[in-house]
Amino acid sequence: GGRTNMANESTGTGGILGDKKVKGPYKHPDFPEMTEEQLRARAVGFDIDAHLVSLMFQEPFHADVLRSLHKQATEDIPTAGVLAKDGIMQMWYNTLFLAAYDNVKVKGVMKHEAYHLELEHTTTRRYQPHDIWNWATDLAINSTLSEDEMPPCGMRPGKPLQGPKEWPVDTTPEKIARFQRISALIESFPLNLAAEEYFGRLMENEDVQQMVEEGTTYVRSEER
Repeated sequence: GGRTNMANESTGTGGILGDKKVKGPYKHPDFPEMTEEQLRARAVGFDIDAHLVSLMFQEPFHADVLRSLHKQATEDIPTAGVLAKDGIMQMWYNTLFLAAYDNVKVKGVMKHEAYHLELEHTTTRRYQPHDIWNWATDLAINSTLSEDEMPPCGMRPGKPLQGPKEWPVDTTPEKIARFQRISALIESFPLNLAAEEYFGRLMENEDVQQMVEEGTTYVRSEER
């Protein structure tokens, strides 16, 4: 699929601040204070293949999965994502996103993407609405990652969501309150449940249901 299919069907890093198309100057979800110019300077020379070689020595199973993918750098998404469709497996990643992290967190993002494919989150285990399924799979995967490997923007059971440091001026108090309630819900979840269990618990929540009905399942959709 093209860019539209990728954004709608891929599964990847980012959770509630997820993998929508970037509009305007790039803002890093974990380093919003950095300008795009600073991020580009940091990204000079970034080589995902070098990180893949390192992963081969540390996590050979995940590395073997990622080696088989077509990997493409793109600025059409803010983080990273994978898609398995029609017998083809692909990974997209924003270099500005990955290059801002240390080697351990880059490894964590790569493991996260590999898990999505290994656990068939984009194929036989797919549920609708896709955005909520992506949250649920992120919660399941990130339960297995260490805190050192996880980007702070990632969704993890038992951890409050990382909201924007400054909300857009047109954000209503109710939307902020709803975000905080969903954050508290995710913080209440235990680690190490199946993605289907997290999905069920999320879909039972009235705030999540309302976001699905409104089509506002990405909190900062105006930046995506």
